[in-house]
Amino acid sequence: MDQNVGRETAGAAPAAEADSRISAVRRSLPLPGFLRRERVLGQVIRFGLVGGLNTLVDYGLFNLLVVVFSMNPVAANPISVSAGIINSFLWNKQWTFAAGGWHRWYRQAILFLIVSVIGLLINTGGLWLLNRLTGADSVLAVNLQKLGASVLSLTWNFVGYRFLVFRKAREAS
Repeated sequence: MDQNVGRETAGAAPAAEADSRISAVRRSLPLPGFLRRERVLGQVIRFGLVGGLNTLVDYGLFNLLVVVFSMNPVAANPISVSAGIINSFLWNKQWTFAAGGWHRWYRQAILFLIVSVIGLLINTGGLWLLNRLTGADSVLAVNLQKLGASVLSLTWNFVGYRFLVFRKAREAS
């Protein structure tokens, strides 16, 4: 039993060192102070910047699938949103919410996935509804429908990530 305790302690040291290096890099970034603090305004701004990157990933893949590969927009949406979700987890964990080290990644990844899947359902359901209501299928119309659906899912995602997924790390700081 004592050997197992020693192994757990030894395994924790490299993770703590990695967390320390990540924190040092984060502190050395030339960002305005409000972006480095754990205040809500900084989190909202960082979330928006990460969201912009996620939007590029999501819409880029969505348009590739719809325009180039002639995929149905409602079928293409979950694929493109999923790519954005993966990108979002990595950036939001390490930068937006500064959610501590990777020792909590499993719990956070599961909660993040649950919140994101609900966001995906909101997004895809909204896209489907707007597509049915407008009946417009041009590339511009479909992208505007996706934008409308994204506003609802974005709101859900921020609240879910902040208060459910990365809650412990924020409360500990």
